[in-house]
Amino acid sequence: MAKRAAAGTLALAVCFTGGLVAATTASADATFKFDQRFGGADRFETAVNASKAAFADGAGDVIIVQDDALADGLTASYIAGLKKAPILYVKKDSVPAATSAELDRLKAERIFIVGGTAVVSSSVQSSLGANGRNVSRVSGSDRFETAARVATSGSNDVGTVFIANGDAPADA
Repeated sequence: MAKRAAAGTLALAVCFTGGLVAATTASADATFKFDQRFGGADRFETAVNASKAAFADGAGDVIIVQDDALADGLTASYIAGLKKAPILYVKKDSVPAATSAELDRLKAERIFIVGGTAVVSSSVQSSLGANGRNVSRVSGSDRFETAARVATSGSNDVGTVFIANGDAPADA
């Protein structure tokens, strides 16, 4: 069990570090101001408003995570940095209207779900594939395996690794 926890913690650390490294090379829309604050009626609208500011001209790639899957959301930042893509939220069994409208506005062609069917259902995956979108999923049997798979999904070499506890969100 200790080996699994250590491996999972390392996988999260590689993923989080990769997200930080990749995010430094990501680019936002030229009009995006990093000192702006975004909000909305709920977390779905907040994510949409941030997406509109950073990707005013659209984005072919979009990352999807379940709205309260914190570990998957943090892990998803690595793929978002690599793909230069926004992260939008869904419910386990539904796609909120704000998220659906933003996918249309972005003209999303490729959607990457981070997390297994326990957090984003197969029916949501099918719904996201409407309009001919290509939908893929990166997941594992738990948050640690998901983080490890995300960490190995990119082609960037990571020069520095930070260790974080995968069971304590405040540490990440």
